Amino acid sequence: MADTYATTAKGQELQRRLGALRWQEVVRDAERRAAIYAAVEAALAQGVPRRQAIRDHGEGTHRATFAHWRQAVEAGDGPLWERLLDRRVAPESPPLPAAMR
Repeated sequence: MADTYATTAKGQELQRRLGALRWQEVVRDAERRAAIYAAVEAALAQGVPRRQAIRDHGEGTHRATFAHWRQAVEAGDGPLWERLLDRRVAPESPPLPAAMR
């Protein structure tokens, strides 16, 4: 993960909007989500019921969260971790008036 770059247009736009340190945090979180998602999907492929698979391999992830991840994976493109990026970005702060500087 040391130098992870986005490959999709949406991922590249997010990477441009975030600083380098924040981007690495977002990527690390997405990779963690991707590992959980892959483990749950592997359990489902072996015939484990969905609730049990999420409970056993989801590391505390709620079913609703996993359902949201599944939608993102099915609707997205690019590598799994990039489909699971948290695309929320805090709004930019308004500039400080000169009197407050």
